[in-house]
Amino acid sequence: MRLNTFWSFRVSLNHLQRVGDLRSLSGVLAAIVGDMFWLRGAGLDAELHRLLAPIADGPVFELASDGRLTPFGAAVPIERLPEADWKPLSDILTPILPLSQMTAVQVPRLRLTLERTTSEQDATLLVTEWTSFSNWALTAPEVRLRSCRFAVCRESLAEFGSSSGPRHQVGGPRHRVAIMGQLLPPLVGARFWLTGSIAIPLGFHWVPRVDAKTVEAVFAKATEDSAPKIRLWHAEQHLVEEIVTSDWVPLTRANVRATEAGTIAVSS
Repeated sequence: MRLNTFWSFRVSLNHLQRVGDLRSLSGVLAAIVGDMFWLRGAGLDAELHRLLAPIADGPVFELASDGRLTPFGAAVPIERLPEADWKPLSDILTPILPLSQMTAVQVPRLRLTLERTTSEQDATLLVTEWTSFSNWALTAPEVRLRSCRFAVCRESLAEFGSSSGPRHQVGGPRHRVAIMGQLLPPLVGARFWLTGSIAIPLGFHWVPRVDAKTVEAVFAKATEDSAPKIRLWHAEQHLVEEIVTSDWVPLTRANVRATEAGTIAVSS
């Protein structure tokens, strides 16, 4: 094996794709001369010759120190290495990554909607009329009150919005109350089940069935408000009410009486 034997060969510029694999060989230099691409390196032996021969346009040469070129296995040089601006092959040839064959398509937006479901859920939130609720709360056993919280809002769903709006006193039939807990009052009203911070009417679920965190993020982006809140999603009115966390108060007789007297603020 003649590891110190230098070599050289040329390949047409039209066939440059052949030399790409030689970028991994160390010490390979290259230069463009006319319409030919010349390469040179060291360590020529029979094995390397078998690698280089299919790439070359013409013979693979042994390169003498004076620049003479002798076809591998021959004894007589037949030409000289051209003078050129030799540079590392890796600096001249830059691999081009293939274009992606994937077709770009626009994914259609999916609309979140409520649909009826046969899944059974336990009601943990009730929306009912204030007067019936206050009458019940002032006479019900204390044990029924301890596990619940409540928040008061107007009767009109269209007028119910962010807690950052004006506050109103309780005192008329236009006000509703939302009660949240495990032992809900036995009152007529809309009952919801809670997943994350989203309250869904009993017998309904949203489609597509994405997780609650995704739905919460959709609502937060739509309102541009990241404040923690419970969102009541009404199926018939096709709207979502928001009750910020700070508007929920413990269900006690004292808090019910204070709300009745107008000393506790009510969400607008």
